[in-house]
Amino acid sequence: MLTIQNQQKLLGTKLLNADGSIEWTVTSIVKHLHHYVIFIEQTESGWERKVLLDRTFTQNRDGKQYKLECGNSKIYLFKDSIDNMSTFSRLLEYFLT
Repeated sequence: MLTIQNQQKLLGTKLLNADGSIEWTVTSIVKHLHHYVIFIEQTESGWERKVLLDRTFTQNRDGKQYKLECGNSKIYLFKDSIDNMSTFSRLLEYFLT
């Protein structure tokens, strides 16, 4: 089972798109059995993005690896990137381009 330890710290986090002109907010995190769905909303227009956080297993790699996915874009990361909220927030901003 996958658990985000800092879930409450992530809720309400303000994110910026690549050029810094549009602000987004993490509005909710829905826990499923083996993954999380993180909802990010653009505050002015109400647009919403869903980012899926899932645990993935790969050959020839040590440690737990995770996958962030939004549409056709994917980022693979390790547990230390999830533990650090500033790093994790920057990774979420990747999907706001």
